[in-house]
Amino acid sequence: MHQGEKYVNNSEDNELFLEGWREHFSQSMDMWVHDIESVGGFDNPSGFDNPSCYWDVHIIPQIKFFMGYDVSFLGCAGEIDKVLERIDIPPHMYKRERSNVYEKAGIMPRQKFQSISLISNVTMEKLLKFYAQDVDLYRTFCESNYERNI
Repeated sequence: MHQGEKYVNNSEDNELFLEGWREHFSQSMDMWVHDIESVGGFDNPSGFDNPSCYWDVHIIPQIKFFMGYDVSFLGCAGEIDKVLERIDIPPHMYKRERSNVYEKAGIMPRQKFQSISLISNVTMEKLLKFYAQDVDLYRTFCESNYERNI
């Protein structure tokens, strides 16, 4: 089989197709963490933002969004309806169905294939180091609301 063929959806999410995406996810996580580590992480040794690290909003530690703000309320994703209610966003503003365009693309599986179990122990240790403040924030405000721990 040609390497690219295992990523082509043949109109159903067969196991070979999903296994290809699991492998892709695992390798992507390893590569992503390696790239962050190779430039010295998100922060430089003095504790400030590392200009050598690409600061994409999807991957930076979420704690960075709170720095410098007087935060009086933090909500957890698992209780998003309560969060939106607490910050006064009326239900008609968020009760519509939304779709993720990327996941609806023909090359993406319909089934979820990402899993923490696919991340190597070495990569997981590095992730927990890079996102230590996020993990602390989660454990402080959200962990009691969930059965699953990081």
